[in-house]
Amino acid sequence: MDYLIKDQKKMEAEIIQAIHTIFEGVDERNRPKVQVIMAEQVMLDYTSLNGGEPNQQTPQEITAIWATFLPGFDKTHHQISDFRVTITGNQAVAHYQGKGNHFLNNEVWTAEGTFNTALEQQDHKWLVTQHKFNLIKQSGNQELPAQAKAVLEKKAAL
Repeated sequence: MDYLIKDQKKMEAEIIQAIHTIFEGVDERNRPKVQVIMAEQVMLDYTSLNGGEPNQQTPQEITAIWATFLPGFDKTHHQISDFRVTITGNQAVAHYQGKGNHFLNNEVWTAEGTFNTALEQQDHKWLVTQHKFNLIKQSGNQELPAQAKAVLEKKAAL
């Protein structure tokens, strides 16, 4: 029986590490690091923050969208915690808290909420298949995402 508990704890740790890898990759601006932890198609849902509809996208499409504004910030820092992981066979769902600080020109924009991330074990590796952000609150300068995008557009025009 102990080996089942150890296996469960090991899988939970692998799942949590996979999710941490996404946020680390985002903060490092390391697109391949983010892409390698995602399945071929991911249902991405940031509608609570941006409106619109959830979209099924490839890891390359997701990181390309994020690359249109995230590198325009001086830096970002994401914190995730309070994981609750449910594993059923080769499927898992993780619920956790998240906070993202986005810095530009001595100002900060912060988005806080919860995440629901679904993963599937493929070839002994946990890959993200769904990623949903549930906004609770924003603080700071909420115009910073648009300003970060403008910074990148200005650099591209040079």
